[in-house]
Order: sequence, then C-alpha cells, then structure tokens
Amino acid sequence: MESGSDVIELIPRSTLLDNIVIEAPRIHKKVRLGWMGGKDGVLPLDTIQGGGAVAMLLEPPKTPCFVDRIQLRLMYNSKDTLAFRLHFYAYDSIHDQPGRELLSKEIILKEQKRYGWMSFDLKEYGIVIDEAKFFIGFEWIDQRNERLKMIDGLLDWQRWKENEFKNGNPKVELINTIDMDSIPVSYYKYNGNMMNWPGFKELPPFTGLMVETGKHKKTMGYRTFERKTSFGKWNELNSTLNTVLTVVY
Repeated sequence: MESGSDVIELIPRSTLLDNIVIEAPRIHKKVRLGWMGGKDGVLPLDTIQGGGAVAMLLEPPKTPCFVDRIQLRLMYNSKDTLAFRLHFYAYDSIHDQPGRELLSKEIILKEQKRYGWMSFDLKEYGIVIDEAKFFIGFEWIDQRNERLKMIDGLLDWQRWKENEFKNGNPKVELINTIDMDSIPVSYYKYNGNMMNWPGFKELPPFTGLMVETGKHKKTMGYRTFERKTSFGKWNELNSTLNTVLTVVY
C-alpha cells in the first residue's frame, strides 16, 4: 500500500455459468389447401337414406398441422339454415379412398347464406392433423321426407333437360365422357341457372355445393369422392369440390 492511495488487488476466479440458449420467436406458417376455381356443377342430396357426403383429398406440406379455417362454396341454398356435418378422414391407401374418421367429436357447420363462399373459423376445436394425406368431408343433414321429395324433383329435372335437348334448346348439351373407372357416361348439362327450370319452385329446400366438372392439370391432385349413404361406397368424381382448408404448422 502506497502513501496517498489505496490499492486493492483482486484475484481472478473462474465461475462456470449454466448454458443460456437464445431462441428466436417461432414463425408459424399458414397454408391454404384446396381449390377455388370453376363456376359449374352442383351436388344436391339425391338419396333416400341419410349420410350422403362429399370429400376432397388434401396433402399438407408438413405435419403435424393445425386446422385454422375452412371455406366452402355454395352453388345454391334454399334452406333457412343449412347444416353440414364436418369430417376429417384418413387416406385409406389400400382401397384408395376416404378411410377412418380422424375427428373425436361431432362438429356441425351452420350458415344462412343463399350462395357464394362460406367461411368457418375452426381454431377453437384444436384440430391437429398428423397425416401425410387426408380427406376433408361434408355430410348433408336432411330429413327423410325432404330426401324423398328431392329424388322425385331431380328425376323431373333430368327429364326436362333431355326433352329440352331434343327440342333444340341451345342451352342444353349432351355430354359424353368417361368416369374415373373408364366407363362411358352420358348426361345432359344445362348451361344456365337451374332456377329458370319451371319445376325448380317445386323442389324441397336443399343445399347444393359448387364443383368444377371435368379435370385438368391444376385439379388432378384435388381428388373428390362422394358417397350416397352413411355406409355407402365411396366413388371418385370427375370433378373438383370448391373448398379451401387453411392449416398452420
């Protein structure tokens, strides 16, 4: 210690600190899966038994993914309140079709729109999909008497189109194509508003969904299936359902 100043000598000591890991906030990515194009086609209920449904195959870029929102396009709805039972199906690779149900609880989608896009926020349900491929499905909910009336009405609709074609109506054409099993199929297509059909007002309240008929390069991956009843066989359609599922991962 020198005169006029105090000098304190410090002895260095090493102290081992716990590892500190600094992580940047995770950025969640939102992806929209599905198809929004097309202006034709309709999938109304046309069976006596219940459980008719339509489903589209989707492939998320990464799993697991969290379901955020679903959009579904109406062709026409004449009900005061429409209702669909929502489904998520696993992909059955053996039978190449919708397989087991992935949801553990029932979710009913309700809306009062007449036409156009519907949007449903599904975040509150906490749905997590851990499948490389899966189907999103929509099941019509209708009373038996409504289904019976619809069958009769749609038969009249088909007969009307056939008669109009034979009478030279330029808005009706005969479509000759093949289905997904390479079987020839013929049907009459009306290139106009179905509400112009005189028998339209006799139909019971129904809900029709928009599809794009036919397939092209952009829609080949969005395979659409339908079943006529709860225990019916799934059949692939030569069309694409207008629906978009937003997922987060």
